[in-house]
Amino acid sequence: MRRMSFVLLVLACALPCAAQQSAPALASGLAPIRSVGSPGSIAVWGPEAVVFASGAADGSRAALAAGAQLGQGRVVLFGHSYASAEVFEHAPTRTFVERTLSWMCGAKSRPRLLVFDAKLASALTGERFVARLARAGWERELAELDGVVVTSADQDAAQVAALRTFVAAGGALWAGQPGWGWQQVTGKELRANPVNLVVAGAGLAFSGGMAGPGADGLYALDLALPELLHGARAFEALVDAERKLSQAEREQAFDTLMPLVRVLPLDDTLLRPRLEALSQAIGPDDWPSEKRRTRAQDGKLRLAIALEADRLLGRPPEDVRAHPAARHFPGEVPAGAARVERSVAIDPRRPRWHPTGLYAAPGERITVHLPEGARELGLHARIGVHTDELWHKDSWSRMPEIATRTALKDAATTLANPFGGLIEIEVAVGRGAGGRGAGARDAAAVELRVAGAVEAPLFVLGATDAASWARLRREAQAPWAELAGAKIVLAVPAAAIRELEDPAPLLRFWDEVADAMADFKAQPRERASPERFTADVQISAGYMHSGYPIMTHLDAVADMVSLERMRRGPWGLLHELGHNHQESVWTFEGTGEVTNNVFVLYVLDTLCKVDWRRGDGGHEALRDRAERFERFVAAGRRHEEWCKDPFLALGMYIELQEGFGWEALTRAFASYRGLPREQRPAGDQAERDEWCVRMSRAAGKNLVPFFARWGVPLSERPARELAELEPWSGPAPAK
Repeated sequence: MRRMSFVLLVLACALPCAAQQSAPALASGLAPIRSVGSPGSIAVWGPEAVVFASGAADGSRAALAAGAQLGQGRVVLFGHSYASAEVFEHAPTRTFVERTLSWMCGAKSRPRLLVFDAKLASALTGERFVARLARAGWERELAELDGVVVTSADQDAAQVAALRTFVAAGGALWAGQPGWGWQQVTGKELRANPVNLVVAGAGLAFSGGMAGPGADGLYALDLALPELLHGARAFEALVDAERKLSQAEREQAFDTLMPLVRVLPLDDTLLRPRLEALSQAIGPDDWPSEKRRTRAQDGKLRLAIALEADRLLGRPPEDVRAHPAARHFPGEVPAGAARVERSVAIDPRRPRWHPTGLYAAPGERITVHLPEGARELGLHARIGVHTDELWHKDSWSRMPEIATRTALKDAATTLANPFGGLIEIEVAVGRGAGGRGAGARDAAAVELRVAGAVEAPLFVLGATDAASWARLRREAQAPWAELAGAKIVLAVPAAAIRELEDPAPLLRFWDEVADAMADFKAQPRERASPERFTADVQISAGYMHSGYPIMTHLDAVADMVSLERMRRGPWGLLHELGHNHQESVWTFEGTGEVTNNVFVLYVLDTLCKVDWRRGDGGHEALRDRAERFERFVAAGRRHEEWCKDPFLALGMYIELQEGFGWEALTRAFASYRGLPREQRPAGDQAERDEWCVRMSRAAGKNLVPFFARWGVPLSERPARELAELEPWSGPAPAK
């Protein structure tokens, strides 16, 4: 994760005269303010909008707080709930928030504020403000108030309308919330956020970006002028042919505009018309592809493509058409491919995605029919398994967002995607096995019907017979295929499976890999849902990344679909699957890219039978582990260096395995299972101490000297608790 540092910033020139005089005072004389949670960013584009605070990451910044004139009133947005009694315990932060409240209320003496928390009402009421606690029907009392303070966006349509009228007539609205959090909880696009609906006319909005946590929990204060944090100015800088931007400036402009494009109201008159005009410059060969990447230096073209990508995925099915970029990725359906109607059985007790063996052609409408009684299950239909979003990347090899997800609420639901994609039926996590959804745990299999799709190659271990597969791999004409084991599902280009005569041995091996990792972690082999791997032409982070699905580049497909190559233990694929088995409670600082690799070594040892210790497979960085350790010792065993070198740190775990066997590590993992929340270690020091104690008891030795040998700092607790065990500092030196 990138280390974040923060500065408080003021854009005095963004407001008319009165605001120019008042805005700089907001930062005057203040010590660093607190970072609250994981703040979201604010999109700013209005001509009278001002940025009050921003966070910086590797030279690129995101607005944390901003304000603007709106009609006769003013509005202020913060990327988190800064208006709270708890936050106000930090004096500089309270002062800053109170200054934004005073700014939005203008010259009013002791402005009357409506708040929604009793503690906040008490904390605010004093010489500067009078705070009233909201009650039912508060929207009918706005005429008696000067301002409203909200730290959630749950207002209904009538309340949104009342707030709009209130602000337009001279009232004030202060709102604090991370936009990304609201989006994650509601599953809705941020254009539907109630606060955004109120303030959009000011050229402000909660965006889906993040400002990130402050350095040491604080934002330092400054009065620098970040011109390119303002969306309209960032746009002007990118399209101005006379202005030569540095690479850092260009990146800042795009980092400002990419989140903004996704929340810019469809009826915006401040910036959208200028963006729309760029669309006319897109030629038929300009769409991003592996051969013609869209890069930051493409300026106007990149902006036009971004706007097009955002607009495409928000259209109703009847307005969707096949998009030219689909031919590059994920691919076209051959002319003349049959459209079919098929029944698909879904087990609602199993959460996440269920493959259908069907593909939606780009731009074509498909219909999903639900049986009686299935609407309450909260099912969704996905078109496209390529869910990584690329908005933040400095270049694009495909459109930045291409997958869609639609709730299945009616007896028949029509959906379409301009880029096409594999069709998946999704059971929400929490509604499947062990969940609390409406009857999901006890529900029988649900049989849906999907009409208008193209057949895709799908092999399901234990269900697809040889004859069916022989036909599917030759005749199913979708450009993507899926291979589904009990524990692992693979999504790969259909071309990669055309010569795969029998996927069963391959999928059984994949399942054995998943079972091996479960065994090592001491968790049940049975999973709530299979892990997933999806290959993509470009992914959101790294060469591969973990999650659901685990994402890889296309060059990993050759390993994914070959039993012979899988038996050699491809490091990258196993590395990401290892990430999905990590537990934070025993993955402390410096081991995020280490404990997952312990799972890789376990699989190589026990399943693949790869002798990585002698250089036969594994990772090349393991071949000099002895020399790494010697250099580490010679440099003074500095823990910060241990944390920076994953393969140095991995050597410590290798010595534990060589000293006590895989079983000891499994016993240590198992000892954490069922640990009550109040007993879970919190913070790196506590996690290191706990791991030392539990690993020592699993090994039957006092490992405090071993941790010291590796420069891993402990408190006094492990030595005290392990005093009865024989000390062990590591393997005996080789003779």
